[in-house]
Amino acid sequence: MPKRSPASDSLFEFPADLPVPAALRDLLRAFPALRPHTATVSGSFAFHSEPPSAVARYFGEEGHAGGLAAAQHLGVFGVEPDGSTLAVWRAPQGGMPVVYLSSEGGGRVLASDAWQFLRLLGVGYDEFALYGNLDEPPEEDGEVAPELLQWLADQGLSVPETGEDILSEAEQRWPDFDGWMEDAIAGRLSASAPGPAPVRAAPAPTGAAAAAEGNLWDQMLSCIGRRIDDPLVQQWLAAVGAKPLKPATPHNERTYVSVRATGIEVGAEMAPKHRAFWPPRKEGRIWNTYVTRIILPVKAAPLVPLPEGMSWDHFPGPMDGDRFMEQPVNGRLELAFQRAAKGNGIARIDARLPTERDFMEASAEYEETKPLVYVEDAFFVTWCALHGLLDPVRYPAAVLAPWHERTATPLQLLHGPCGRIVWTDDLAPGASDFWDDYYRGFGTPDSERWVTDVKAVFRSSNHFREPDEAMTPDSWEAFDRIAPKIARRFEVWRSKAPQG
Repeated sequence: MPKRSPASDSLFEFPADLPVPAALRDLLRAFPALRPHTATVSGSFAFHSEPPSAVARYFGEEGHAGGLAAAQHLGVFGVEPDGSTLAVWRAPQGGMPVVYLSSEGGGRVLASDAWQFLRLLGVGYDEFALYGNLDEPPEEDGEVAPELLQWLADQGLSVPETGEDILSEAEQRWPDFDGWMEDAIAGRLSASAPGPAPVRAAPAPTGAAAAAEGNLWDQMLSCIGRRIDDPLVQQWLAAVGAKPLKPATPHNERTYVSVRATGIEVGAEMAPKHRAFWPPRKEGRIWNTYVTRIILPVKAAPLVPLPEGMSWDHFPGPMDGDRFMEQPVNGRLELAFQRAAKGNGIARIDARLPTERDFMEASAEYEETKPLVYVEDAFFVTWCALHGLLDPVRYPAAVLAPWHERTATPLQLLHGPCGRIVWTDDLAPGASDFWDDYYRGFGTPDSERWVTDVKAVFRSSNHFREPDEAMTPDSWEAFDRIAPKIARRFEVWRSKAPQG
């Protein structure tokens, strides 16, 4: 095994072939008083050392192969009071960004290197976390060691007002850290030596994108529902003076950018509730992230002219109507107008991806450990299918024939034609109220809810059984035990429901 460098021995317990960054080494040599874990450095941050064997705990149980493999690429140098740590990450694609490892699991990239991280410490945030864009100054003046501020000044490094730019640059350059952690937890890092992260090829512009060139309004509408790395999206963001959007992660499912001068806001999501983008998809270690809304306020009017026939001076709805008006454009776009506080004009336009409501969702990952976990849910959707409560256009008789004939099981309906999810448009007109009242139990007494009937018939839902317990089977015999309960609840609901 290679010998550990003297610098590593005297400062931190990094892996043998991972050097301590010069910025950390130089700071602590210049001001050794900052080295003890009791020293005030910035907020709650303190310098701290952990060997790779201890770092592995952030990825699994002791001795976990993926955690041990990941720990060889992480050098811990800091700690926060809750046990979260700060580390240098030897990224597969190159570079040594500073990352945050949460004591509760998960992590994020914070800074592109140790120099930028020390500038971030100079801002004075009390603690770092899995969430937030660091786009606001600390709520209170955080305590920052004067030695740190002096050292930064001596290096010609300024301290920004907020950490937004430092964080944003790092997250743009290393969007795959969350995926790398997932691979470590799943034990995939130990299977092969880490190589360069796959480079995502941006999709080529479509005909719609080409048609929108030169027209910022049409470009804006075309951006809705596109991936954040789409050339049209990048072109439009640059044209309005916005920074690039960063990929979302399971810890930060939504990202956004805003332009202070004009008030334009652009939001993106990795898992928009829309059939065309479900379930969430990854490419390599990066989650696909889509533009889901763009807010255009009136002060952006000089930059993004409205199309002919639309005016900021006239609200499109009735003069005595609500302050908001929604206007569906197509299945991928709707516009929402907000009335100005004074006068008859428009205050802002919200262009957004329509949100579909999901009534039932079956996670394939959950079923890996509990294959029958959604059986009772499948019983309910099957009963609805057999009694005309599903949309006949999406679920015609030919599609449902195997379930009418009982040649396929209820769970196969949920997995197959339903695609593991039941959306708003999957239900017949009026049926959503029954789903809300009975299946979801909104405003319904506990004694009249679906979960109560499941417990009465099966003693417990498969959701709450341990994997080694006997599960309710995916069978028509089990379906026939609960079906009369559903039928009675439906008749009671229908007798009380408003007619017409």
